[in-house]
Amino acid sequence: MVQLSLPVTDAAKVLLAIGRALSPLRASGVLILASGSLTHNLGDVRPGDDAQGGYAARLMDWAAGTLAAGDLEALCDYRRRAPDARRAHPTEEHWQPLFIAIGAAGHEWSRSVRLPGGLTYGVIGMDAYGFAVSPAVQPAFEAALDARRESLGAS
Repeated sequence: MVQLSLPVTDAAKVLLAIGRALSPLRASGVLILASGSLTHNLGDVRPGDDAQGGYAARLMDWAAGTLAAGDLEALCDYRRRAPDARRAHPTEEHWQPLFIAIGAAGHEWSRSVRLPGGLTYGVIGMDAYGFAVSPAVQPAFEAALDARRESLGAS
């Protein structure tokens, strides 16, 4: 395992290029994992409140729909296009790994799998995404999705 830090940039195109540079590693069987939080406003954390509504949920729903549509332009311009983007992400370091993961997935990035994670403390979005998931791994993602739905009480 090798850990990389984010570069000092908020330019989505630079982050996508870093991901694209890592993409050939996938052919060697290397798993590229990028972590952040889909929403991340620690100033609004409410311990004990795992309510699933509000601005964080709106941004998570927007991200899910935009990723499913394969709209990379909108994702790169999320600060202007996504509902409540500045409130959900006062700073961008938790959104930026998304672009590295998309870049690493290559031209198949829009073939994504969402694992809904709900909200923690009402504002920290815990959704996870797999990009360019191979057919061999797809059943594991589906099993994880089913387990997560069951834990959230959804059908």
